[in-house]
Amino acid sequence: MPEFSVETMTTTLERIAGAWQRRATVKAPDVFDERFLDDSLPDYPSTLVPFWEHPDFQAHDEALKNRLLSQAWVNYNTGTITAEEQIANPAFQLILSERFPGTAFESMKKNMVQSLVDEHYHTYMHLTANMATQRRRGLAKLRLPHSISYRHYLVAAADLPDQWQRDLLTVVWAIVSEISINAY
Repeated sequence: MPEFSVETMTTTLERIAGAWQRRATVKAPDVFDERFLDDSLPDYPSTLVPFWEHPDFQAHDEALKNRLLSQAWVNYNTGTITAEEQIANPAFQLILSERFPGTAFESMKKNMVQSLVDEHYHTYMHLTANMATQRRRGLAKLRLPHSISYRHYLVAAADLPDQWQRDLLTVVWAIVSEISINAY
């Protein structure tokens, strides 16, 4: 394993920051366009609904089942927005504000600001997808509980006595959330 050094880390972060122009979704043409929605396709995979095959649920008409899939899509997007706005963005802000040793250099700050821009754009994409889905499917805005992972985060943070511990938990939770977002 290569030896860790501040110079190696700085060089790596500079490369990442320099690639942002090419890799950032916010730099691409609009990713979400309502015209691409296909009303003949479900909004969410039925294989991700744990009770989909249950005979009692299957007895319902297709319109109700499709509305459930649309609401599941909205709920997925809402959970993602919560993860971005309540975990990832606060973690990036903590690093940007130099709450942790070793974060007070230019390449780190560039990466944190770029990440904040990306995360806000992701929120925008999920929000516009939700608004379009709710409008097109005639869905009432439901107030559902937060995702289980966010509720676990809140419980874990409440159990920590010191601010530095809560700050560290926020950063660790953000890292795990960002790495495993597709598993969600």
